Amino acid sequence: MPRSANGDTPMTGARCQARYRAACAGGAPVVRVRRPADRRNRIQRWNATIAGLANLQAEHANWLEA
Repeated sequence: MPRSANGDTPMTGARCQARYRAACAGGAPVVRVRRPADRRNRIQRWNATIAGLANLQAEHANWLEA
């Protein structure tokens, strides 16, 4: 993973750690939100995608006729 750049040159590990510690010392709580895992199997996801495409195609056909 490349180092994050702060300007033209990449930051050193020490500068990156110092920036992280300064951000943590700010007192603001860090909120990390993970997206829920999609527990459907591949066939179910495929069927849902095809149904969505069919609905979208019908909407576009109605829009074109109007």
